[in-house]
Amino acid sequence: MVQCEEELIAKIEYWADVLDSEDIQEDLEQKLLDDLEYATQQKSMGIDLLCILIDALPILNCPTIAVDNLVTLVHQGGRAAVHAFRGLLLLYTQYSIDIDMFNILYNLTTFELMRDETDLLLLLISDLLHSSNISILTIRMFVKRLMFMCMRSDLDIAYKILNVVGAICNRYKLNAGHSKSNKPNEYTMSTSLSDGTVDTYLYELDALKDHPILNIYIREIKQNKPVVITEKEINKKLLSIIEG
Repeated sequence: MVQCEEELIAKIEYWADVLDSEDIQEDLEQKLLDDLEYATQQKSMGIDLLCILIDALPILNCPTIAVDNLVTLVHQGGRAAVHAFRGLLLLYTQYSIDIDMFNILYNLTTFELMRDETDLLLLLISDLLHSSNISILTIRMFVKRLMFMCMRSDLDIAYKILNVVGAICNRYKLNAGHSKSNKPNEYTMSTSLSDGTVDTYLYELDALKDHPILNIYIREIKQNKPVVITEKEINKKLLSIIEG
């Protein structure tokens, strides 16, 4: 176990030196692939190594060589999957790799990963949904999932989700119009991104409009206004309620 940790630390230090070096180094591709494979085997212990390997992708002559390894990590799930997706997003935006990024990220948006990697997962969603060539249905399905999770999450996660939802609604004016039906189709975490039968009207916003802490932000979002909610604001409102 100690030897494994020492080897892991040595690899992290190697890549830190590579990133800090001003000299152009050649033939790093195979070394990076080998270390990605190593990170895959380490599970949660290899996340720090995975992060620095992703940071090193832009200095490679052919960074897209890492696509298969990153996809493997994503399919393995867990926290490493979110970090691996960050690498895929970098390659998608800068090198136009041909991969279904939206479906992959949608499936990564789970309660477990939202709890364990809140900030990174929300950042990835925000970045991907601000890309071009994205259908309004895809955007609505992402927001539907986020609001579904927001209603069932603790406040420390819910307010962060609302910040992202508010920015997306403001950008795409998602709250213009009304429900397609009087009775909404049930949305669950098993609902696929391509399910066109789901009513994407945000009933979740309506359900939260009387929330004792989030209600003011919900009203802003329903008007397609961006919100910037801070932990300090949430704690202040919570304390006010407790003190009565």
